[in-house]
Amino acid sequence: MAICALAGPVSNILLAVLVVFVYGLVFGPLAESHTRAAEVTLILLRNTVFLNVMFAIFNLMPIPPLDGSKVLFSLAPDHIYITLMRYERFGMIVLIVLVLSGVFWDTIGVAVNTVFVWLIQNVGQFAFDLVN
Repeated sequence: MAICALAGPVSNILLAVLVVFVYGLVFGPLAESHTRAAEVTLILLRNTVFLNVMFAIFNLMPIPPLDGSKVLFSLAPDHIYITLMRYERFGMIVLIVLVLSGVFWDTIGVAVNTVFVWLIQNVGQFAFDLVN
């Protein structure tokens, strides 16, 4: 169950790495062209990377019904798993309250920005250096 639950976040991270690699490959030629199409393309690629990183980190939160809870529950001993399953039905309510209160975004925003900047600086720079 944990492997299945990790498939979504892992695919989001792999897609983010692929798109940031493409971003690094096209950044030099597009940045120098100074056209509106080039600007829109670079913004689209950056937003795609950011959203995929955000979805991966959001989905790994250990709050039911998100995938992080399924990974955590699969690692827990049986008696703890049974106790946690009793409260799983309240997970969506907790998730909605955290998202609407803004506390949730303050918490994962730091992680999302850290991973996003790391990807742009390392993978994007690697691809940029391949072209130049």
